[in-house]
This record gives sequence, C-alpha cells and structure tokens, in this order.
Amino acid sequence: REDVRRGTVYCLDDDNETEVQKDDTIQGFRYGSDIVPFSKVDQEQIKYKHDGKCCSVLGFTKQSTFMGTQALKVFAPKDDEHAGVALSALIHALDELQMVAIVRYAYDRRAIPQVGAAFPCIKRKYECLIYVQLPFMEDLRHFPFPSLESKRFS
Repeated sequence: REDVRRGTVYCLDDDNETEVQKDDTIQGFRYGSDIVPFSKVDQEQIKYKHDGKCCSVLGFTKQSTFMGTQALKVFAPKDDEHAGVALSALIHALDELQMVAIVRYAYDRRAIPQVGAAFPCIKRKYECLIYVQLPFMEDLRHFPFPSLESKRFS
C-alpha cells in the first residue's frame, strides 16, 4: 500500500495533452454542448447580498387558506413599549380587515431571506403575528386521490 500514490493532473484537451497547474484552472458548467467558465469572481458577483436580520412587510392580501411550513409566533420585545403598541395596532388592523401581511424574513446575515404570510392572532392573554413560510411552486405536490364518498366494501 505504501507503493501506491494517488495524484491528480490537469491537462489541456489538445494533441500534446499539455499539463496545466491547478492554480490556472477555473470551474466550468455544461450548457448544452458548451462548457461555460465560472470563476471565483463570478461566484462572488452572483451571491445574494442582504443587510442581515430583517422582517419587513412587502404588502397585504385577503386572508384565505395558505399552505406553508415553519409556523413562528412573532411578538414585540418586552422592553420596547413603542414596538408593542405598533405591533398591536398592526395585529388589530389585520384582524379587523381580515387580511394578512406578506413579509420578507431573514433570521440573520447568513440566512437566505424567505417570503411568508403573517396572520394576526389575538388571544385573551396575548396577541402576536403567526408567520408561515410560503412554499415555491416546485415545493407543492399534487396527488390524485379517489373520492371518499365511494362505497366499496370488501
């Protein structure tokens, strides 16, 4: 086992199979029959850049049935009276108008922002917004099931 060594060599696709140093190579991706070069500079340019932790309202829509994942309760900070009053006003307005807020949410700087719906929740002891992450179209699966009303007995 000591006599066998593993090594990687990079070569050009030419008649001489000219050897190329690893530092002189970049990543490439197939696009049809072509290979598109994609350097570290390109990777940095297309990375999503955002300001960090956020929860901002993008708009409003009527309440209806929403499918989603990751239900979170959103409360105002206990030590911030102004935020509590503002959030309470938003919660009561959404409840009265039977609407939800469409929000953009990112947990921290490294997190990819998500889009979700914030539903008003008013209970006797507390009030909050319930955030539900909205799925992408690719996340939804449609399964055909037979009717439950068919009366087949075995």
